[in-house]
Amino acid sequence: MDWVRGQETRGSVWTAIRVGLNELPEDPYPQDLWDVKVDQVWDFVLRRYASGNAQPS
Repeated sequence: MDWVRGQETRGSVWTAIRVGLNELPEDPYPQDLWDVKVDQVWDFVLRRYASGNAQPS
């Protein structure tokens, strides 16, 4: 499935990343740093899974 091309699916993944980071047990980062962390996770997910060639862990 080429989930990267679908705007709705991309949005769902982006939201899942943000929700997941919000649920961490530590106090939240300052907003600017938190935004950077979200972007870093998003970039990782795109590199790892967007090509459809992800290797199972």
